[in-house]
Amino acid sequence: MIIIFTGFIIKLIIVISQVFFELPLTQTDPAAFHNEAVNFAAYLKNNFLSLNFSGYEHKPGWLYSTFLGVFYFIFGESKILGGVLSCIVWLFSAIIFFNILIKLNLNKIRVNFLSLIYTFLFPVSFYYTTLMLREVYL
Repeated sequence: MIIIFTGFIIKLIIVISQVFFELPLTQTDPAAFHNEAVNFAAYLKNNFLSLNFSGYEHKPGWLYSTFLGVFYFIFGESKILGGVLSCIVWLFSAIIFFNILIKLNLNKIRVNFLSLIYTFLFPVSFYYTTLMLREVYL
């Protein structure tokens, strides 16, 4: 579990570093999801009292953007906040993966080795899940 929590802390540091510089690969899909989520959050703010949410025109990737937009509506609009949410969801998935390995009755060395591989060696698991992409939810 120490490996997973170390990966989580490193992911949070990477997300927070976006305050100072822009991460590679954040100008395309993550920016599009963020912008669509901001638009949906603004739509919710304008239509919250009327409870009429059927007029919104959804764009590609609408389900994730809608989820993120609701999160932005509640907690505020921030790329950092969206990245932290991705890191938290990744942490849940890593803990589930760790528990599955334990239930497979693998020895401690294999569990730690597979956790290390899952946490740090797969770009999808390590880097892409620090960005606001749908991969963390898959």
